[in-house]
Amino acid sequence: MSNDAIETALALADQNWKFGRLASARDGYAAVLKEAPACWHAAFQLAWLEAMFEVPTAERIEQLRLPALPPELLKILDRDLGVMSQRTKRLSGRLEDWDIEALRAMSAAGDFSWWEARAADAADVGQPGLALACYSEAEKLCPEMYYDPPSLTAECPGRIDRHLAFLKDVGHHTATARR
Repeated sequence: MSNDAIETALALADQNWKFGRLASARDGYAAVLKEAPACWHAAFQLAWLEAMFEVPTAERIEQLRLPALPPELLKILDRDLGVMSQRTKRLSGRLEDWDIEALRAMSAAGDFSWWEARAADAADVGQPGLALACYSEAEKLCPEMYYDPPSLTAECPGRIDRHLAFLKDVGHHTATARR
């Protein structure tokens, strides 16, 4: 896979993550890692997704640590690695169960409060794209409840953008360092 193809595959996986299509995102990141095993971006995102359900091993966390980053990026990375390993809430089930498409197919999907609960759970485990997709489903069912939406609805786009910008900044720095 060429560098352009890897960048395109990463961008597609990131889009899937952004919109709560977690299974497609996972598969995209895994495909990138298969072709480019040193791709930190894909490895980090896979660990971020897995951390929804289980505590990452110390070895996994150490593999993601990049001590040569500039201090501002290292601070964010250390925070995110800490969040991954110390988060008290984990989801039950499998990633496929939490993909937005799977949630839409569930029998409870006609209840706006069920969607709000899924959104809160997704936000609690660091998945703002899924949280926003769930809030969107709740709003479709009960638009009058969203004239004054929950604050998390407004926070999710910023969380998504900051997370993806961080990944790109680290990727840019690591690519520059290899030259």
